[in-house]
Amino acid sequence: MEGIYDRRISAYRNMTDTAGTEVTLRQFLFSTRHIAEIDHLRSVENEDEQKRLKKLLPQATISGVFSYRDAQHLTRHSGLICIDIDAKDNPGMDAEEVKQRLAQFDEVAYVGLSVRGKGL
Repeated sequence: MEGIYDRRISAYRNMTDTAGTEVTLRQFLFSTRHIAEIDHLRSVENEDEQKRLKKLLPQATISGVFSYRDAQHLTRHSGLICIDIDAKDNPGMDAEEVKQRLAQFDEVAYVGLSVRGKGL
């Protein structure tokens, strides 16, 4: 039986890449290739610069494999749903506390801090 981290998804070089490549969820989530760039982004105080740097980082469509990055081009669903919880939409949210609480649910495969380190 296929493990959850063996599910196939599409990964993209950056925000403008629409073709992507097929990878496993494991390959995308646990890659250490961009740690330095993420650490640098988190050290930048200017929000506009953070947003610019974020667009240069890899992206993924966790819900499945797409022939082109838009809703009409889903070729195989992964059976997964990705939820983005933004700090700006949840004032006073303690991201680490919420992360720990969500991780206790059997239905949650992975909880991580957002690239900027403020959301989940």
